[in-house]
Amino acid sequence: MPECIDMRHSACHSSLVTHHWCNPMRSYEESRTVGRRIATTRQREGLTAQMLADRLGWPRETLVNVELGRRAITLERLQGIAAALHIHPAELLFDQPERARLAVQIATDDRLASHVRFFIDSFEQGEDE
Repeated sequence: MPECIDMRHSACHSSLVTHHWCNPMRSYEESRTVGRRIATTRQREGLTAQMLADRLGWPRETLVNVELGRRAITLERLQGIAAALHIHPAELLFDQPERARLAVQIATDDRLASHVRFFIDSFEQGEDE
C-alpha cells in the first residue's frame, strides 16, 4: 500500500485528490470500482486496453489487472492513468460527476483549497474537544 499522503504536509497540499488518497484503497471492492471507472473512461475515449497500456508504458496485463481490481493502484499510477486519458484524477476517484468537478475546482484554486482546509481543520479540532 502507498504511504499515506496528508494534504497539509504535501507539496500537493491543495489537491483534494491527495487528501482523498490519505485513505488508500481499503478493499478489493473499492479497487474494482476505480478500475471500472478507468475501463469506462478508456472505452469512452475509444481506446483499447492495449492502446492505453502503450501510452502508460505498461504491459497490457497490468492495466487489465488494475481495471479488474486485482492490482492495487498507487497515487502515482492513478495520476499517470488520468494524464493518459486527459482527465483529472478526481474523475476516477469520485462516484458522482459533480463531486469530481468540485474536487478539480478545489485542487486548482489555492484560495478555495485554503478555505476548505481551514474548514476541515476546524471541524477536526471540534471533534477533539
